[in-house]
Amino acid sequence: MLIREFLSSLEEIIPLDLQEDWDNSGLQVGQLDQKLKGTLVCLDVTLDILDQALEEGCNLIISHHPMIFSGVKSIGGPDALSEKIIKAIKNDLVIYASHTSCDLADGGINDYFFKKMQMDKISYISELSPGLGYGAYGEIEAVATKNLVKKIASTMDIEGLILYGDPEKIISKLGFIGGSGASFIGDSLNLGLDLYITGDIKHHDALDAMEAGLSILDLGHHNSERHFVDLIGDWAEENGRGKVVKNHGDEKNFRNIF
Repeated sequence: MLIREFLSSLEEIIPLDLQEDWDNSGLQVGQLDQKLKGTLVCLDVTLDILDQALEEGCNLIISHHPMIFSGVKSIGGPDALSEKIIKAIKNDLVIYASHTSCDLADGGINDYFFKKMQMDKISYISELSPGLGYGAYGEIEAVATKNLVKKIASTMDIEGLILYGDPEKIISKLGFIGGSGASFIGDSLNLGLDLYITGDIKHHDALDAMEAGLSILDLGHHNSERHFVDLIGDWAEENGRGKVVKNHGDEKNFRNIF
């Protein structure tokens, strides 16, 4: 199977045209008309990720966050992006990103969270058009917030969760958006959610939400999206050729809390 064919199959379930105008999902670097040897799935493309792909014999890297986001005016300077681009090209690696396209796709990163937590989705937190929107929300059997937080940490295999709100508060209606979700706090309030789960919440945003009656569970940006690796990795194992390597990344490599 050619890498082009493999990625075309992926785009049947996560169409590139779903991505936001400001995004850069899709091909980042590489020649698509080569045989797929192996796929490495990750959140971010780092130099360590490139090294691992080469060590594992993978010639395709699928990341959630695009390696190239803003315009690149030159390649070859003393910067990490240039080094990654040059290294990928020299070693015939293909790098592909599935960012907001995966956020918005049915069965994408937000739906996968609900599936993993065995919760039923009612609809989107923010609907952009019929059948398309950000996030997912639904109703669950009433439970104390602290018990739900423990279940999320265990099921999603994450730690360092921050709760803004009363841990004893009873939750029956909640929503989730992976990544930086502060801009959807208003939508969550309008839906009457008891708990909003996301990442990258600022102090004053959390305070305003709490005073309006909404609790927020901040998983952190990395933790709120790390299941992208399982979503795409599992699909690749079922539909690809060669080995599939899942790298969930270690947030402690660049962010430590003391």
